[in-house]
This record gives sequence, C-alpha cells and structure tokens, in this order.
Amino acid sequence: MNNMKNFTFLLLFTFCFATSYAQLGIRAGLNLANISGDTEDAGDALSSITGLQFGLTYNLALSDKVSIRPGALYSVKGYGLEVFDTEAKIKFNYLEIPVDIVFDVFDSEAFEIDVHAGPYLGYMLSAKGEANGMSEDIDFEDSDINRIDIGLNLGGTVNFSGVYVGLNYGLGLSNLNSGELEDSVKNTNLSIIAGYMFGGGSSDK
Repeated sequence: MNNMKNFTFLLLFTFCFATSYAQLGIRAGLNLANISGDTEDAGDALSSITGLQFGLTYNLALSDKVSIRPGALYSVKGYGLEVFDTEAKIKFNYLEIPVDIVFDVFDSEAFEIDVHAGPYLGYMLSAKGEANGMSEDIDFEDSDINRIDIGLNLGGTVNFSGVYVGLNYGLGLSNLNSGELEDSVKNTNLSIIAGYMFGGGSSDK
C-alpha cells in the first residue's frame, strides 16, 4: 500500500514538474512534397506538389539549451505526375506525430535560433488522385499503399518572443508500396513552417 502511495505521489510530482516547464504551441506550414527511391521509370514526368500542414506542438525543456518537442500534425504529402500531357496529383493525408530534439544555438534580446532533429510517425488517413479538375478517393483495400510512414525530421527556426518561422525537411524511411511490387518509394517533404508558443520563446524555458 505504501509503495502504491509513493508511486502515485511520484507520478503526480513528475506530471506537475513537467507541465510547469512545458509550452503548448500551434504550428502551420506549406509542404513541398515528392517521392524518392525507385522512380527511374517516371523520369521527368515526376514532380513535387504543395500541401498544407497544421497542428499542435508541446515543448518540454530539459535544460536552458535543449528541449523535447512532440507534436500532432495534419500533413498533406504526395507527388505530381504528367501522363499523356495531363498533370495528375496523388495526395496523401497524414496524421503525423513528430518528436523533435531541439537545440538552442543562438540567443539575443531580439531573437533566438534553434535547430531540431528527430523521428516522426505518420498514419495515412486518406489518399486522393486529382486530374483535369476532378478528384477521386483512393480505396486502400484495392491498392498497395502502405499507410504507415516512419521517417526523420531535420530543420531550424528563428524565434521572436514566442512567434517562430523556419524550415523542416522530412525524409521518409518507410516504403509506400505494401504489396508485391519490388520498387521502394518513400516520402520526401520540405516545409516552410510558422507557429506560436503560448509560453513564450525558448528563452522562457
């Protein structure tokens, strides 16, 4: 019984300690998405597409210079393809969970610069093909699309008292083909991001 009380007290203490130093934020951005891997057959017909991302982030300081920043984002990825003079787009709509390690590399009274790196886990909520002004949902049961995407993020931000802007590059490590196809195709995504931390800038960690 005492062990249970001690565990409960420790859990509450840890929760209170963590939330007192944590910052909740919002994030949005513009994706420039494409695919990489075994795409030689597509050649010059393959192109990038633009998509949106938005969601919440949660900053937990480990020290004055290092923090962990998990998040929950809705993110649109995919690729473009020109077929018989028709430009088509394949869009993947993901729920994405990034877990970034953030390093504070420059501080001043006016702004701060952070760099970040870490893994992400994505789950494809839906997929859609677009061509000639029309769109059609892709049925996962009739396709060989892998709905799980695991990858790595790398980027940096400039922070102005809670408001930040920056770049993020996401490299997918999971094969988008889940069927018998031997080709390995993976997501790539360059994002221009902006957001706001309600607790202030990284100097307030």
